[in-house]
Amino acid sequence: NVTGKISSGRGFVRADGHDYVSVSGLMGSSANVTLSGWASLTSRDTRGAHILNIGDNLGLNLDDAVVGSYGFAYFNAAWNHTTNNAFYAGTGWHYLTYTFDDAGNVQRFYVDGVQVASTAFTPSINYALGTSTYIGAHPNNNRDFDFDGSIDEVRVASSVRSAGWILTEFNNQNSPSSFY
Repeated sequence: NVTGKISSGRGFVRADGHDYVSVSGLMGSSANVTLSGWASLTSRDTRGAHILNIGDNLGLNLDDAVVGSYGFAYFNAAWNHTTNNAFYAGTGWHYLTYTFDDAGNVQRFYVDGVQVASTAFTPSINYALGTSTYIGAHPNNNRDFDFDGSIDEVRVASSVRSAGWILTEFNNQNSPSSFY
């Protein structure tokens, strides 16, 4: 009786703070990237809950105690966070999207198809940390970011999706009964 956002028992992760999925590689290490996925966070860990990490270079995090939820990218010796200062533990499924537009020097964070934050930052992503992609955990086994809840339909695109595309994707996936 396990149910994901899109379909029962098909291709989603149920994490209890100790479970995760690891995929070898950094998904192509693209300069322009869109990360997205559905998440239902039961409770947050000390520093939030990682949904998706491309190495420790790029990712999605929910419910950091200080800054809320965000997308992030690594630049040389620091991480740039695009945050919305909101918390989602215990509020059900949410569709989260983070875009990194290297050419336009802008990063955007969306929740449920709506842009909630943006930052302007000129450096490119520095793919220097880690060699694998993780769903539901920090890539360096940092237990402060464990995910306790469910994750579904995680996607990585090597292009920047438009706001219209993201909203359409949210609407299509939010009522998936016509697909199955």
